[in-house]
Amino acid sequence: MLLITFLIMTASEPQSDLPYTHVTLHTDHGSVMVDAQVANDVPSWSKGLMYRTHMPPQEGMLFVFPREEKRSFWMRNTPLELDIIFIGNDHTVVGIVERATPNSTHNRSVDALSRYVLETHGGFSRKHGIRRGARVSWILPKP
Repeated sequence: MLLITFLIMTASEPQSDLPYTHVTLHTDHGSVMVDAQVANDVPSWSKGLMYRTHMPPQEGMLFVFPREEKRSFWMRNTPLELDIIFIGNDHTVVGIVERATPNSTHNRSVDALSRYVLETHGGFSRKHGIRRGARVSWILPKP
């Protein structure tokens, strides 16, 4: 029983080896910042925010891919409701999936190419007025 509890507690914590960056989303009503862990390799892309049971309100995860493609995400083993914000090469929001259903294996995507994807708490986009076309900025940490 102790081992199971330990595994659940460890799995719900952030991936401690991932760097953080400040992501700023620029809206018609001003800017909003997210402290985001940076997922920039296959293992971190694969795990994402899986198994997390808690995440502070202004935190998220920024997925950085090597090139623009049509991206698809699922929520398997992800108990948190998330907004999935797709961002193009030019750092502009190209689409948003709002309030993706937790623990779902249904693929979620938008009809646009993206190189970056920002996952935030479900409802974050609507609450802060983030829409398609919004500019997004960040500085990636050095490897």
